[in-house]
Amino acid sequence: MRVTRLRAGFSAALLLSGLVIGGLVTAPSASAVPTAGDFNSTNFTTWDSTVSSPMESFTGTIGSTFTVAFPAMLALCVNSIIKPTTCGDPLQMTIASSGAAVIPASGVISTASITTFTVMRSGTLTLTPVGINVACGVGCTPLTIVITAVGPKSLVSSNCTTWNASGTSNELVSGHIGETFTVTFPKLQIAAGGVGGLGVVCPSYSYTSSPTATSPAGGTISSPDATTFTITGSGTISFSRLAPTSILSLPAALTITVTALPSDAPPPDLLQQVGAPSASTCAAFIDTTLNWAGAPSGGWGTSWAQWVNQGKGGTVCTRSLYWLPTGRWGVRP
Repeated sequence: MRVTRLRAGFSAALLLSGLVIGGLVTAPSASAVPTAGDFNSTNFTTWDSTVSSPMESFTGTIGSTFTVAFPAMLALCVNSIIKPTTCGDPLQMTIASSGAAVIPASGVISTASITTFTVMRSGTLTLTPVGINVACGVGCTPLTIVITAVGPKSLVSSNCTTWNASGTSNELVSGHIGETFTVTFPKLQIAAGGVGGLGVVCPSYSYTSSPTATSPAGGTISSPDATTFTITGSGTISFSRLAPTSILSLPAALTITVTALPSDAPPPDLLQQVGAPSASTCAAFIDTTLNWAGAPSGGWGTSWAQWVNQGKGGTVCTRSLYWLPTGRWGVRP
């Protein structure tokens, strides 16, 4: 299996040479049109790579793209001057994406054009021939791409031994209470070609949070789709492998240390005081230059302060301003 390196928008050149319709790229008929994508299958049963396999891997940032192509059909139907009769109704592939990992996530694509997929989250993409395949008959094996989405607070373990980012069995996450992060094991119980029960790479995991650092605080992960956790406090999440325990020599547990950051405290109240006017009461006092950062007029009351009358003290008009969630000052009642 070939593991594709992290990419972000590397398919832009292909997008520029085609017409984008509903997320699919249809190449025009010209000899300069590319006849290969990032993932190619010439025989419709395995991906074209150093080690032919019906499964490939892709790791990319959320929003990045990759392309899938079938060079034999592209060469036959796109670049040929005289199109064979099969190009009038080219072979189609049904696509299905677990966890809506890519866009498009479902539907039917044509093998006579290059298809572009956009990464949304971790999961899988499976391509299955529609009807009888001209290359492999009725027994075609579905083609699979295991997708690992990398984004803010997205923790991934591709080998189920260490976390990708740190290279160790422990990872660190910090954030405010209520913020979220995701955990993904992209090769967890994924079989070659999408056939269940064969080629299992990683075991399932149970997890517990101690103390309650996340919600959910416990459960199991038995899917390559991303699992979302909400930070509820500081603590540690432990991921313990489940049966089959003999499949790989794996650590007893992977862990995540969660640090809950203190909430952003609003600024303290501001005390405003002016010498009491002689011609009016404090309740009627207005000075718009004191309406700081959107504070309204009014709210003044009568008090006494030492600073007026050159330190001898006297009557003042006073009010307190407090910070509102809307991002301005309000008058304390």
